[in-house]
Amino acid sequence: ALRRLRALGADRARLGLLRILAGTACHDEVRAALLEELQSRELDERSNLLRETAALGLARCGDPASQEALALALHWPSPGSEAALVAHRARPLPDALLLRDADVPTAAWYEALALSSSAGTQAPLRRALEQPEAPLSTSALLAAARAQHPLALPTAQRWLTDGTTVEGLLGAVVVTVTLGDGAVSPSARVRSEEHT
Repeated sequence: ALRRLRALGADRARLGLLRILAGTACHDEVRAALLEELQSRELDERSNLLRETAALGLARCGDPASQEALALALHWPSPGSEAALVAHRARPLPDALLLRDADVPTAAWYEALALSSSAGTQAPLRRALEQPEAPLSTSALLAAARAQHPLALPTAQRWLTDGTTVEGLLGAVVVTVTLGDGAVSPSARVRSEEHT
């Protein structure tokens, strides 16, 4: 039924059906339908709501298969990873699932790690924050800031003074202004201007 509604462009009906199905997400057929919705690559605002509804249905079920699907979705370089993060905020995934596939980081995965208080989940986040030139390190910094992680502000301040990539400098300025007192040191401002 969800596929037919998608083909018809009946998003409101699809949302209603997803909300009904969310209560029965532990059934294999329903889980498969919710996963299909979560994997949708449509990029409009209504599609985000549909994906988040599907992800929250999987989180509500909370069975191992649903948790596994959400943990995998955190690693997708697609809108599904953001929906999986919404579900993780509502019902945190076990640390063991969060740490799987750590070699495929995404911004959503880094934010899920930043939201966790477990020491084990902090190691990949710390590694990314210690290496400002590494791929997705700026995403990790911004994710840590969104989660108000205690490492975000000191890392941003260090990146501003130690030097980093242009992308890293811009991320550090955003984090410093957002979480800090808004004051950017004159030397950091000069360094930032030199990179532009």
